[in-house]
Amino acid sequence: MPAADGLKPATKCRSGLFCRFMPMEILVFGKLQEITGSSQLQWNEVTDMYTLRKQLEEKYPLLADVSYRVAVNKVLANDQTVFAAGAEVALLPPFSGG
Repeated sequence: MPAADGLKPATKCRSGLFCRFMPMEILVFGKLQEITGSSQLQWNEVTDMYTLRKQLEEKYPLLADVSYRVAVNKVLANDQTVFAAGAEVALLPPFSGG
């Protein structure tokens, strides 16, 4: 049953904390835009990097075949990264030197 504010009720996050799933905007760069078909994605029901990566690769199977990084608030994230409300998330293609 939704909470009074219309959001899903608090659930236990992967981190062990109770939190709400927050909709987020994901910025997509480079060749990853070809895979997702967009430069921005709207994503729901994700609280941590591990879950986001899993959901993205389920929806866009070609992502599993390419190397990409995810930045959260302009810092490269790992699978243990937990998202705060309003986090800025970006999918980044492989970097090349030069």
